[in-house]
Amino acid sequence: SGVIQVTKILSPPSRLEGGGFEIRDIMSGLSTEEQDPFLIWHELPRKYQRKGEFPGAPMHCHRGFSELPYCKEISGGNSDEYGYFFAKDHTGATCKIGSGDFEFGQVACGIEHEGLSHPQWEGYMHFFQLWVNLPAANKFDPPSFQNASATSVRLNDKAVCKVLVGSVMGQESPVKSRIVPIEYLDIECEGGGTVEHDVPGELTTKFVYVYRGAGSF
Repeated sequence: SGVIQVTKILSPPSRLEGGGFEIRDIMSGLSTEEQDPFLIWHELPRKYQRKGEFPGAPMHCHRGFSELPYCKEISGGNSDEYGYFFAKDHTGATCKIGSGDFEFGQVACGIEHEGLSHPQWEGYMHFFQLWVNLPAANKFDPPSFQNASATSVRLNDKAVCKVLVGSVMGQESPVKSRIVPIEYLDIECEGGGTVEHDVPGELTTKFVYVYRGAGSF
């Protein structure tokens, strides 16, 4: 363990993506080498979506990486009844992704899929998408998917961590990154709080994204 020095500070630009929704491109401005093994990391900022305003991502294809969509929040409006994404792939497999849910999808040799909101839904949504590159030897592996809800662990009296991938204070993620080692954490810290975390030594590429509030590192 030791103190990790901050080497670069970025301000993510926004743009329209998919069915016309706004995203923040968190890693924009980094070289391929600086962000390896990560390919993209996008935030859909928390926003109240009116009925029909957010259709989602219509059917599209992927190949050669792993994707980790994380639905941090769907709330308000009529979310109790319609607050979820309906995901479907080219094989006919389906699942619902609601508030606090995420997926670890090893796309590998390729899939076609879509993630659509219910046409009657309206409410708040906050969402993240992370893509992780696969080694050349695994790009043609069969696709595999793990779906789960984030596991929470209290770090101290002012901070809580949702363990998406990895392990914190003995709390293991419900999904495993079987090929490329990564750690993916969502930490919420109250004002005046502090968090210390030992990053596994094998993880050489490290990012902290402050999506709300401010902090010192």
